[in-house]
Amino acid sequence: AGEQDRALRRVDHGRELVDAEHAQVREGDAGRMLEHASKVRSTLERFKGEVKRRNIAAVEAEVLRSFQELLGKTLIAGLSLDPESCEPTLTTRSGDILHMERLSAGERQLFAVSMLWGLAQVSGRQLPTIIDTPLGRLDSIHRKALTERYFPNAADQVILLSTDQEIDAELASSLDSATGRWYRIEYDQALEQSAITEGYFFTEAAHVA
Repeated sequence: AGEQDRALRRVDHGRELVDAEHAQVREGDAGRMLEHASKVRSTLERFKGEVKRRNIAAVEAEVLRSFQELLGKTLIAGLSLDPESCEPTLTTRSGDILHMERLSAGERQLFAVSMLWGLAQVSGRQLPTIIDTPLGRLDSIHRKALTERYFPNAADQVILLSTDQEIDAELASSLDSATGRWYRIEYDQALEQSAITEGYFFTEAAHVA
């Protein structure tokens, strides 16, 4: 009986050693997994940062190109966007920082349009663009810039919702070659409802493409 007890104790001891070894292996595996997970997370963070930097660089390039196109000036040479806040910083050809406050109201509006245009270009998606009161309070020079350079190129399909005070006959004429249809919405006071009619405010039927 004594010999049997000793044999059982040896077996139990062996099991304890095996269990201990298994536990060490499991702990080692867990440690390696944690280490690898940490490395993966670190790699993903670096990758995400690189993707963000690349995307920001692409947006900066397209917005700058768009702004220069609309502004028609060579003063602006550089643009940087804060990766977190997207706060823009403009630089001149001499390397000086040009704060947004120094831009006129019209120039700031053109920059806002440039942001939308640049983002659309970077996305690579052919999405329709709808612009409400497209010319707003812009002066004649900036209106002409948007009409001739932006509206025909903003997207494959562009819908302008303008008032009768924004796009005059001259501007409408410059848009003719890029326009598929003109419509006007007129409110009938007697019927208390609006009607949609083909043609612009001052156009004849022959003017409609």
